[in-house]
Amino acid sequence: MFQNKPLFIFVDESGNFDFSPTGTENLVLTAVMCFRPMKSAATMLNLKYVRYSNGLNSPQFHASHDRAATRVDVFKVIATIRSIKSFTAVIRKADFIGRSITPAEVYHSFGVELAEHLGAIIRRQKIVIVFDKALNSKEEDALRSSLKSHFSAHDTDYLIYFHNVSKDANAQIADYIAWANFGFYERGNTHWIGKLPKRLAKSKKLMLEA
Repeated sequence: MFQNKPLFIFVDESGNFDFSPTGTENLVLTAVMCFRPMKSAATMLNLKYVRYSNGLNSPQFHASHDRAATRVDVFKVIATIRSIKSFTAVIRKADFIGRSITPAEVYHSFGVELAEHLGAIIRRQKIVIVFDKALNSKEEDALRSSLKSHFSAHDTDYLIYFHNVSKDANAQIADYIAWANFGFYERGNTHWIGKLPKRLAKSKKLMLEA
């Protein structure tokens, strides 16, 4: 499917990378996948400009900072975007008590799971992955190397970038999906996750490599 088009993937997280007792109980990562990133981005940008015209200032959408009325608008728009799929994984930090976990380890484990997920649905596909900017340059290079064998095993050619995903409209979709899942796992809040289509509300437990 769409063999001549690269698959774009935008990854964002909700919760924090603090695995000490002072951190959040859960960490959720969501990958939003699309072959036509301009189409889904345009839908989000249209919402921003509609809100501007109505006197509502939303320079970027960020679920944890947005007001409830803004969230309602964003979730309604996300539900209309049929061209995206998502892959969400939750880390229950209680499973890793006593271990020192770094953001690089989290990204690696998520990348491995993502490669396996994609391997079941696509082959011989160019993939472009944009992670949030949470690692230093050395860690970024190490992650690219550590994931190479996992993606190449499925005959995929891949590129990995690290950007401030809050600046990207598609990554803002990932932010919202991750945040809705985080609210469900962290506080049992079903209100926001209930506003996602079922195909975007699915998640799985993520185990970190030892």
